[in-house]
Amino acid sequence: MKKKLGLFWIIGLVLLMLPSCGSVKDLAYLQAKEEQEILKIAGQEKSFDSRIKSKDILTVSIGALDKTAVEAFNIPNTYISSNGYTNGTGYPSYIVDNDGNINLPVIGTVNVIGKTEKQVEELIKTILLKNYINEMVSVNVRIINYQISVLGEVNRPGRYNVDNGKINIFQALSQAGDLTIYGDRKQVKLLRESDGGEKLVITLDLNDVDILKSPYFYLQQGDVLYVQPNKARAQSSGISSGTTIWFSVVSVLTSIATLLVSVLR
Repeated sequence: MKKKLGLFWIIGLVLLMLPSCGSVKDLAYLQAKEEQEILKIAGQEKSFDSRIKSKDILTVSIGALDKTAVEAFNIPNTYISSNGYTNGTGYPSYIVDNDGNINLPVIGTVNVIGKTEKQVEELIKTILLKNYINEMVSVNVRIINYQISVLGEVNRPGRYNVDNGKINIFQALSQAGDLTIYGDRKQVKLLRESDGGEKLVITLDLNDVDILKSPYFYLQQGDVLYVQPNKARAQSSGISSGTTIWFSVVSVLTSIATLLVSVLR
């Protein structure tokens, strides 16, 4: 009899543990049939350079051996954006208008939208050498309000600065402390605004190794990642009506077991 009761308790404990057990397959990132498949896809990764968008804030610094020759092009200022972002670099900063232009001292209007930082540097250098300066110059352009946001089932949701102008999905999630155990890795939403103002919502599957080849693997400035809750979160939050029933059944079974133990002692 004691052995049967012991077996009964073991079965009961197993049943209690079942709801909390999740499939490893639902949690593992970058799943592939073979390791070589991951290595092959990783080797095909294309280089990424962020493209300048309207409302970006750029710093533009121009240098030359004769500093007096470029003084007029470098007027220090401090730009404070509507969300409180401050440029304290000492270099001139410019907001890209809706037409994709910035207005530089002396030079005037320069169209930068859709270009990389390197391309804008070369463009400004060409304008300077052609029209204003007879010696070699250096131009440095940086996006200083490159930010992405991570929301939902992550450990540290919030807005994060990107210092080197390049960040992929997993790096962004790493900054946010990774997904919680309740994050749905197959249903991560990427919210992005196109250059034309169109709002895009893209669903990404972090379990699938093919995400390394996705055109959305790298994030653009202003992107928002939203991690949806999985079914376990819904159940633990009491959204599932079956949850109450399950706990009621467990409670009844526990009471019966306790009664049996008391009677059979």
